[in-house]
Amino acid sequence: MASLQDLPPEIVLMIGDFTKEPKTLSLLSHYFASIARPRVRREALVNAASKNDTKRFKSILSQCAKLDNLDGPLLRALVCIGNPVYVACALEISPPVYRNSALLGALLREAVCNGHTEVVKLLIDAGCDVAAVPKSNGHAALSLAVDRGHEAIVRTLLDAHGSNPIQDEWSAPAWPLVLNAALAGRLSILQLLLDRDVYPSVLRDGVASKTTGDIIPEIIRLFLAAGLDLNARSEVGVTPVHYALKSSNIPAFHALLNAGADLHVLDDEQATLLHYAALYTGSSFICRILLDAGLDVNAKDSSERPPIRWALLGDSDRSVVVDFLLDAGTELSHRSRAGDTLLHEACWLGNPAYADIFLSAGIDVDVRNNHG
Repeated sequence: MASLQDLPPEIVLMIGDFTKEPKTLSLLSHYFASIARPRVRREALVNAASKNDTKRFKSILSQCAKLDNLDGPLLRALVCIGNPVYVACALEISPPVYRNSALLGALLREAVCNGHTEVVKLLIDAGCDVAAVPKSNGHAALSLAVDRGHEAIVRTLLDAHGSNPIQDEWSAPAWPLVLNAALAGRLSILQLLLDRDVYPSVLRDGVASKTTGDIIPEIIRLFLAAGLDLNARSEVGVTPVHYALKSSNIPAFHALLNAGADLHVLDDEQATLLHYAALYTGSSFICRILLDAGLDVNAKDSSERPPIRWALLGDSDRSVVVDFLLDAGTELSHRSRAGDTLLHEACWLGNPAYADIFLSAGIDVDVRNNHG
C-alpha cells in the first residue's frame, strides 16, 4: 500500500487533502517511481563505468535498452568518463532518436573538452560531422581542441576533415584557429595548422598584425616560415611592427626587425614607428634603432605632432625618452596647431619633470599660444 513517504515532500504539500485518497496515493507513487527508477538506473550505469566494472555495466545497459532509458544525458556522462568501449556499447544499442547529428556533435565537443582522443575517433566513425557548429556558442570541435591544447585531437579532427579547405565556421567567429593557437603560445598546434595550410588567406592578409603584440618570437618565426607578409596592414593601416611596439613586446620587435620588416611604414594617422616607440615603449634604445634606420625625429603625424609629443602622453614617466629625443635633434621651438609649445604641453599635463627638461634645454618661456 502506498504511503506519503513514497512521495517527494513538495508534492505532498501540493496535493493537500487528496493524499487521503488511497487511489490517488497509489497512482502518484507509481508515477514518481517510473521517473526515479530510470534515473537510479542511469546513475548506477555511470557508476559502473567510472569504476571500470564491465560486467555490471553491460547488465545495467541491457536493462536500460529494454526500457528505453538510454538518453542524451546518459551518453554525455559516459563520454565524460572517457572509456571508448562503454561509449561504443551505449551508442550501439541506444534508440535512433539519440543518435542524431545534434547529439553526436554535442558528444564530440564534450569528448574534445575532456581530452578523450579515442572517444573522439569513435564518434567520428559513428558519423559525427566534425565541422558542425552549434548555434548556442559558435564553437566547433576543432576550435575547442585548439583552445584547450589537445594536440592529438587537433590532428585527429584535421585528418577527419581530409583535404577539404577549412572554413571560418570551424572556429568561434571572432577568433580564427591560427590566432587562437598563436595567442595561447601553442607552438606545436600552430605548426600543425600551418602545415595543413589552415587559413592561408588570413595569414596572407595579416593575422600577425593583430597578434604580434601578444605573442612570442618563436610564433612570429613560424608565421614567417608560412609566408606571412611582414608588412601586412590592419584596417587602420597598422603593421605587425606597430603592434609589437604598441604592446611593448621588444622580443617581437627584434624578431620582425631581423626578418626585414619595413621600418618606414606610416599608419593611417601618418604616425611613424618612432611615434609608437616614444609613446608605448619608453625605450631610448628602440628609438635609437629607429633613428639609425633613417627615421626623422621631427616627422609629424596628421595632427602635426612629432614623436616627442607622443612621448609626453605616455602612461608612465617618459623623461628618458623625452631627453633622448631632444638630444637627437627635436626642434625645441615646435608648436602645435593651437600654438602650444612643448612647455605648454608639460604644464598642461602637470609634469614638472618634463617642464624641467625643456627649461634646461633653453625653451622660450615667454611664448604665448593662440589663446594668449
